[in-house]
Amino acid sequence: MSEKGTEAKAEEHRVIAGTRRADGTQRKARRVRAGYVAPDEQRKYTTPAQRRQQDKQHEQAARPKAPADKARLPAEPVSEEGNSARAKYVPPFLRKRMAGKEA
Repeated sequence: MSEKGTEAKAEEHRVIAGTRRADGTQRKARRVRAGYVAPDEQRKYTTPAQRRQQDKQHEQAARPKAPADKARLPAEPVSEEGNSARAKYVPPFLRKRMAGKEA
């Protein structure tokens, strides 16, 4: 073989050094191909629907928020007493009970 082929093969892998086990024995050094990513280190697969949802969440977080004083306007006009100018909704079954107590 030529020297160029030998150099190319040498660069195609990396060596993980041997380590010592808890019982004192030695593990062998391992060769790993260049570009190999162990299954434990690979990124978890996300479906296209999950990616779209994440993109929406990132967009919402990036939007500027309205100032606190302009964020909410009162939904109903407020009278001088502080109560709503409009009567609050009372379900019919409670109206009957309340009418009985007033009489």
